Amino acid sequence: MRKLVLSGFLASEEIYINQLEALLLPMKPLKATATTSQPVLTIQQIETIFYKIQDIYEIHKEFYDSLCPKVQHWDSSVTMGHLFQKLPGLPGWVAVETPEDSSSAEGSPCQAMVGLASGGASQ
Repeated sequence: MRKLVLSGFLASEEIYINQLEALLLPMKPLKATATTSQPVLTIQQIETIFYKIQDIYEIHKEFYDSLCPKVQHWDSSVTMGHLFQKLPGLPGWVAVETPEDSSSAEGSPCQAMVGLASGGASQ
C-alpha cells in the first residue's frame, strides 16, 4: 500500500515539475529583453509574475530525484520521511507569501488552507 501511495505522489510530482519547467521557459527570454530599449516586461514585472518559480522548481526537482529511485527499487524497510521534511512547510512560504507583502494574504482562503494543513486552529 505504501508503494502505491508513493507511486501516485511521484507521478503528481513529475507532472508538477513539468508544469514548472513550462513556466520557466519564457522567463529567460523575457529577462533578456528587459534590459533592451523596448522591453516586453520590466525586471520588476518579471520578478512578480515568476515569483520564486525557480526556487520552487529546484526544491521539487531535488525531492523528485531523491524519491524516484527509492520507489523504483522498492524496499519496504526503507524510510522516506526525511525526504518529505526537506520540502518547505506551507505556513509562511508559498501559500501566504506574496511579492509585495507577505502579510497581505491574512484571512484569505490560502491562509485557511495553511491552518488546516499545519494542524492549526483553522481545523
